Amino acid sequence: MEFKHKWPDLFILDKELPTLDGLAISKFLRLQESTKTIPIIMISAHHVGNRAKRIGIDEFIKKPFQLNHLLEVIRRYTQTEHEEIHA
Repeated sequence: MEFKHKWPDLFILDKELPTLDGLAISKFLRLQESTKTIPIIMISAHHVGNRAKRIGIDEFIKKPFQLNHLLEVIRRYTQTEHEEIHA
């Protein structure tokens, strides 16, 4: 997996992607030195809580969900120390 720009601040993955399972991608990301500490948010209509925790997924959001809840979770994982100090 390659990124054309800098590493993302976080990954948002659905469990059921067209070609790969979101859990498999998450496991791959956790094994890579360059992405192992980047937060992963998993979204799914299916409960994957225990498997998600074992892989190292940071947050699980069950579908259907409120957009405000997703945005709140994104803010929590992308807020930098600098923003926290001046907030």
